Amino acid sequence: MPPLLLALALSTALIPTAPQGFEIVSPAADQEVERTPVAIPLAIDAPVKAVTVYRGRAAVTRRGAVQLDPGIFELRFSNLPERVDAGSLQARATGVGRILSVEYVQRTVAYAEDPAVAALDRTIEAVKKRIGELADEQAVLAQQSKLVDGVAIRVANDASDAAGTTQLDLEALRRQMVFVGEQRTALADRIRTNDDARQAAERELAVLEADRRARASGETLVREAVVTVAASEGGATGVELTYLVANAGWEPTYSVRAAPPASTVAVEYDALLQQRSGEDWNDVEMVLSTAEPMRAANPPSVSPWF
Repeated sequence: MPPLLLALALSTALIPTAPQGFEIVSPAADQEVERTPVAIPLAIDAPVKAVTVYRGRAAVTRRGAVQLDPGIFELRFSNLPERVDAGSLQARATGVGRILSVEYVQRTVAYAEDPAVAALDRTIEAVKKRIGELADEQAVLAQQSKLVDGVAIRVANDASDAAGTTQLDLEALRRQMVFVGEQRTALADRIRTNDDARQAAERELAVLEADRRARASGETLVREAVVTVAASEGGATGVELTYLVANAGWEPTYSVRAAPPASTVAVEYDALLQQRSGEDWNDVEMVLSTAEPMRAANPPSVSPWF
């Protein structure tokens, strides 16, 4: 056999073959495949806490806190206003969390998935519970009223049996009748109050359920900010989300008052603030600013003359 063919035959003979029913597994297959960490979605309760109002817009800051385990989390700030500037989202974290990214998410959902509808459902359940409690109270008052009626019947029967005899105690009879009258008056007031409250709750429930039916038949647009946070250890993390909104601003107003005898003039400087951003600014830290946050910080490019 020529030398070349002999070498090929020897190399072929050295290749291991697997018996029938078995397969040769590469050592790399036993190695664990590295996986990319998956972020865990997590809702955060972050109400509006601070607002800086500029001319024509405002910077809104929401603050919230969460308890995190080690890992990566997507904190969702829901119910952003319609006039939010998606490109202005900024986030800051304190504690064990570290900000990885901030994204603006806009999606269409059925009203049944809308957080506002979920809040409406909770309100409906609370009103139904109140109606049930009022019905229970009404039943107790009815039983008490029957008991007082029974006492009145017994007092009347005792007085009738003792009429015309020395056993009739007029003073005791008077006290018993006064007691019965007072109890009947008090129970009548409580029954009337209970009935008024129950009717008001039923009217409120009818309005809420009508609103719920109207909402359930459509869709709504949900705007969220998704802040991805990494935590190397467990602990508390505070997160701030700041964004610009339109339809908000302020303008100065002046009041001038002169006092001729004293030859003095008083000038009062106030601010007139208006906002239709779609958010409530109740109990917030507010600052009025004359800055223009949308103006570019870098100078424009200069075109050459040649």
